[in-house]
Amino acid sequence: MTDLTYHVARAVRRVEQFGEDPRMAVATGAAGLDREHRKLILERVREQATRTVTDGGDRDGPNVDGDLLDDLEELLLDHVGSDNKITSGEVADELDIDDSEANPKTREAIRILLEERQFPVIGSSHGYHVPESREQVDEQVESLQSRAASIQERSQLIKEAWEQRGPAPGAGES
Repeated sequence: MTDLTYHVARAVRRVEQFGEDPRMAVATGAAGLDREHRKLILERVREQATRTVTDGGDRDGPNVDGDLLDDLEELLLDHVGSDNKITSGEVADELDIDDSEANPKTREAIRILLEERQFPVIGSSHGYHVPESREQVDEQVESLQSRAASIQERSQLIKEAWEQRGPAPGAGES
């Protein structure tokens, strides 16, 4: 059996120091372990954490556990290629995720899958898919970089406009 002490201590620290949801702490800290090990780690984290935290913690963010990540990965493997997208709403329905209209838990799970498990997922306003070629990855990266540059440019324009004109007539300055 794998020594789980390190993973338990790491997850307990995240719960106590950052108020992180115990399931999220385990999902991000023990991503490479199988489902049974993650469940055991979660039990120990709940026993050892001195800070009183229920699932959901002090955060407003969604709860994502390792089992959900496993199911999500399996589902996304059925959506390979840009012609085979699945929306966040469809993911939530397929995996029976209790999510609000904007699907924050689903979106967070996809982000964690990409970040912690290095599972490549491409997202757009039309849905998510697993890339089937390096070309799709390069196109996505180029698109994201272009969007980031546009956002940066717009933020600079807003700042400059404020500095030139100040508040609208009748509005208070903050």
